[in-house]
Amino acid sequence: MIVELYIKDILIDLYSDATIKNTIQANDVSQVSDRQSSYTDKFSAPKTAKNIRTFEGLGINSDTSSIPYNKLDCQLKYDGFDFIIDGWAVVSETSDEFDIYIYSGIIDFFKAIENKTIGSDLDLSEIDHSKDLATVAASQFNSNYRYFLADYGGKTHFTTGGNKYINIDYMVPSVNRKYLWNKIFNTFGFTYSGSVFDNVRFTNAWITYPKGIIDAPYTSVNVNTGSVYVESPYSLNGYYFGFTGNFVITETATYRLYNVFNLSTTNPGGTYPLLIEIEKNGSVIYSYTSTAGSATATIDFTTPLNIGDDIRIKFTYLALGYIRLTLSWNFEIFKYSAGNISFTEELKDFSITSFVKSILNEYGLTAFADKYSNNIEFLTIKERVQSLTVIDWSNKYIERTSENYIYGNYAQRNIFKYKYNEDESDYNDGSININNLNLAESKDVFSSVFYSPEKGLLDFEITDTSGSVTKSVNYFKMFEKEINDNDGVQEIKYKGLEKRFNLMRSNPITGTIRIGSEVTNQLSTSSNLSLGEFSYFDFETIIAENYSEFGKLLNESKIHEIDLNINLIDMINLDLKSLYFFEQEQQYYFLNTDDVLKAEFLNLDHQFQNYNNFFPLNFQ
Repeated sequence: MIVELYIKDILIDLYSDATIKNTIQANDVSQVSDRQSSYTDKFSAPKTAKNIRTFEGLGINSDTSSIPYNKLDCQLKYDGFDFIIDGWAVVSETSDEFDIYIYSGIIDFFKAIENKTIGSDLDLSEIDHSKDLATVAASQFNSNYRYFLADYGGKTHFTTGGNKYINIDYMVPSVNRKYLWNKIFNTFGFTYSGSVFDNVRFTNAWITYPKGIIDAPYTSVNVNTGSVYVESPYSLNGYYFGFTGNFVITETATYRLYNVFNLSTTNPGGTYPLLIEIEKNGSVIYSYTSTAGSATATIDFTTPLNIGDDIRIKFTYLALGYIRLTLSWNFEIFKYSAGNISFTEELKDFSITSFVKSILNEYGLTAFADKYSNNIEFLTIKERVQSLTVIDWSNKYIERTSENYIYGNYAQRNIFKYKYNEDESDYNDGSININNLNLAESKDVFSSVFYSPEKGLLDFEITDTSGSVTKSVNYFKMFEKEINDNDGVQEIKYKGLEKRFNLMRSNPITGTIRIGSEVTNQLSTSSNLSLGEFSYFDFETIIAENYSEFGKLLNESKIHEIDLNINLIDMINLDLKSLYFFEQEQQYYFLNTDDVLKAEFLNLDHQFQNYNNFFPLNFQ
């Protein structure tokens, strides 16, 4: 057999009797937590002048070759037939010859995302934003990020004007998981396919912002103080003072307009009300009338303003007789710096590999890379074992050489774990169980990057314009409550927590719901809000839905090593997604691993059962 190896499109000199043993696999069934790719055993190439030039002087005195550290695109041919079209060659050692091995299959994708993070290597600028009431309400129509109603551990409600409002100040946004998945594939030049990605379980999955943001305080941008003395002998139905406190807005933001007025009068009839009006560009946007007989009046008004807006304040004294008074004021404008939400910044430590791994583990997916394109097909366990394609290899069967069992890397309880605020908690964990008392009692086979919500549900009041209802919501702990005793008066403060990713789904609710910001004193209603719920993300549910066939496999099936009489064309056309039938065994199998002369087949015992595949090459 003629073996040809091309590295960087250059034919490599090989020994005349070169043999390269290939192991072809989508996954090894005995490794639930590791990921594998197809690979060759190590083989050697002579240290010829051509090979030394191709490897940039590797192995000669004072060499500066970077070949061992870079990706080496390669192709492997047998008798002129393409066997590996798009491989990854690695020069592992140089002595009197070059030691080489090759990876193929899914390797390109996982090498592309290796050591990359969501925040640093994906463009998330379109979902970075400043958090305010308008943004929170508008996010309900945003398919990329959204604010959900839940208890995040902060102050969930506040009351003003006799009405209770849901407080947005302690809400955190969530980013859609499919949005991030698409970003990864688009960024690194791959496409994907698979029925799971159109399933509502995948599309309606959201990842919380990992940090509890407490809104920044106001900053004073203008102060206007003054006083005026007025005396009029005439009987008037109100006395107009004119405008004061003029201010032109220089930056678009939310502003708080705060003023305290003091009246000193000697009117025979007492002190009359004072009408205060705030105008923006000549139109009244706020009006306040003080109580008759009051010597002071205070306004505290919050509103969004745009650059260039002209703000003025107007005073009118509503006296019915003559006037003798002194009016003083202290008019101040504060700019509110809304909480800066930067997914770009806060997801800089979120490994893309960990993100992809979490999805493959959740759905029990096996990844199949197309030989001729950058498309990756993801199949569930059920899809693999219920394959409509069956290949009859009875005429290639020689003999079964051994029967192996796949318990070695498992325990009686194989646990999928979440992170918890309490280290000993496990209420949302799940396990795949094996009925074999010879195994260790338990083993953690997958640890999620996500936090579990706190145990149990909390009451959450939803107040709309027609009344209120109480919903049961999850408690995603993003804030820590601190209670301080200040001279016998309890004062509650909230501290934002960091690096806490949670999973949730959207559950829309009906009603015209009151929402607001206690910090900015902004109030609104929305009829398009959703609860953020953890339901169906607990691992018991995930395992029941996605790993039932795998559980049966671990308890019932076996691995058979079968000698086969196969040729090069059979190897080139090997289909790891199909089932194989051997009349001699009277069994259906799917291929676990295969090399040129020997193959491992998984015995399905006439039942379509399967295993789960994760990353290649033990990428964790």
